Amino acid sequence: MQMLYDKWEKPLREAIKSGKEILSEADIKTIFSISQGLLCLHELMWKALALRLEQWSKEQIIGDIFLQNGNALKLYAEYVNQYNNGVVLINKRQKEKAFSHFLKENGGLMNLSSLLIQPVQRIPRYQMLLTDLVKFTWTSHNDYTRLLTALGMIIEAATFVNEQKRRAECLERLLEIQTSLNQLNKLTKYTFYEAHRTIVSEGEIDKQKSGGKKPHRINYCLMSDKLIFWDKKRGKVYLLGDLKDMNAVCNQQEISITIYYLEKDNISIEFDSEQLREKWFSLFKEAQHNERPVDAQGITEEEVSHQFALRQVSPRGGTHSNNGTIRKLRNTESFSVLEGSLPPERVPLP
Repeated sequence: MQMLYDKWEKPLREAIKSGKEILSEADIKTIFSISQGLLCLHELMWKALALRLEQWSKEQIIGDIFLQNGNALKLYAEYVNQYNNGVVLINKRQKEKAFSHFLKENGGLMNLSSLLIQPVQRIPRYQMLLTDLVKFTWTSHNDYTRLLTALGMIIEAATFVNEQKRRAECLERLLEIQTSLNQLNKLTKYTFYEAHRTIVSEGEIDKQKSGGKKPHRINYCLMSDKLIFWDKKRGKVYLLGDLKDMNAVCNQQEISITIYYLEKDNISIEFDSEQLREKWFSLFKEAQHNERPVDAQGITEEEVSHQFALRQVSPRGGTHSNNGTIRKLRNTESFSVLEGSLPPERVPLP
């Protein structure tokens, strides 16, 4: 987080003061949000924990440090709520000459994006730490109740943050696909990087050829509102469009599916088995049926509270949920599903 400030936010603010504005103050606030406040919180907690460790004994307590900063941890939720808006704005501003040059000088868009996501990853790490502390602290210890209470607070925050983290990771992957295609194809600029968009399934798949020729291995990405087939080696896009304008038909004579787009373009894809074909077809139809925008601002506090109420903390610090588990579907032979990447309205939180 310190690097995020020193290398990115600080120079952008100094550029405004010098009269050589790269981004406006409003843009900087949207992109970096309250990252400085999170850095201060992190440093305060780190110093407090380090002091306790220096004076360590079997009676030492640390749970109070997390409890005292419980309200401040809500800053992470505020940051996460703004994260998607920030990265979408970056994607928009990178088309402007001054900011594009600034990005290149500092390692590119992926470098900045990887730093911005770090605060999103902090809460899950706190949860892992407290889970282990509760697990290895005997119940009669003075700190056990504090640690257990602190873990409950972190779980409440983590439920929210983890969902946003999955959305953020989807955006990261969409950015990678977008960047790769734009580098290979200079004539067309592709934009998949949208706050509402999620990845349902992606991977490699066999494109059927006419005349009984051997199928060609290509890439695909099934999003919550779009579908694309392309060859990342050649930079060639075979089909790209909105799900609402597509129709998928299972071919009865062979293990394949033909995707029709606006009744003018089509592509046929093959599978190793009927089971794989049915799984892919079901994913396509479900995504098509559920296509709708997701609130870019994230989950509401009421939803977080509701999910936390459904969760329970076990005596040994583990957690379980009464509201089901995330559906998982994997197959490395033909295609894969990004776990937890379906729109949150349709996937129960873990």
